[in-house]
Amino acid sequence: MAGRCYVFSYVNPDTDGVCSAIGYSRFKRSTSGEGFLPVVFGTLNNETAFALEHFGVETPVMNPVLPQDCAIALVDTHHVRQLPAHMPLANVVEILDHHPAGDPAAFPNAAIQNDRIGAVATLVAERFKACPLEPDSTTAGLLLAAIISNTLNFSAPSTTDRDKEACAWLQKIAPADPDFACRMFESRSGIDSLSTQELLLADYKEFSLGGFVVGISQIESMDFQKISERADLMSSLERIKAHRRIDHVFLNCIDILKKKALLVCCDPVTQEKLTRALGADFKNNRAYFDHIVLRKTDLLPQLKKVLF
Repeated sequence: MAGRCYVFSYVNPDTDGVCSAIGYSRFKRSTSGEGFLPVVFGTLNNETAFALEHFGVETPVMNPVLPQDCAIALVDTHHVRQLPAHMPLANVVEILDHHPAGDPAAFPNAAIQNDRIGAVATLVAERFKACPLEPDSTTAGLLLAAIISNTLNFSAPSTTDRDKEACAWLQKIAPADPDFACRMFESRSGIDSLSTQELLLADYKEFSLGGFVVGISQIESMDFQKISERADLMSSLERIKAHRRIDHVFLNCIDILKKKALLVCCDPVTQEKLTRALGADFKNNRAYFDHIVLRKTDLLPQLKKVLF
């Protein structure tokens, strides 16, 4: 394999993306000797920083310049619009993902595994288990944190039995403290220091659906009321739409404790699409749900039906 090998996720990745990249790097090195270097493009969120510090793992290399002859493994994405600009797509040789509506044709040289499960870390854990090869406790802890994070401690609708089985296997190697999930989610909710624009872009993804480009910001916290009451929330959403020159943009807020969701959208056309797709009832540019709503399991599949 020519050039250096890298493994990474989308720009501004979440805990699942970063920990899965590290875990998959260690898997490849252990099983084939291939040195895929885990890297991060964009920034780390508070929760991911907490997980890395908790398990004593150094932050991956940030925002490297990729050589033209490199080989790339992607985790937690295969959407072109979510990747670094000018990235050589033909250099991608492997993809591990769990999201619908990706761009598989954009990666002609990649072996793609895209399964409908709760976390990409589950796929990495399953590869260790299938060898069979037991990861070290640090790697197991990172993968465990990623699964807990992405499934919202198994309360998210995307959670599958495979996620639970992988978690049970990893916990035998790296037992989690009883309050670990709570402390991790508390670190995720530490958003007061972020500007509204930074907050919206922290976990922001764009998707091409039916000729339209949809930008969805997703925020998971212990209390979304503080977020929804920010005075510049609507203007910040409008700024993203104008700057990115996209068709639709909105915010999906999840209350981890109460297991509820809130959609925030100021564009009447986008509100109409969300109403048709989800039965959303917008009042003052906000629509509340008494259950968790996620991008990959609820928003994208339903929006795809009304946009195509």
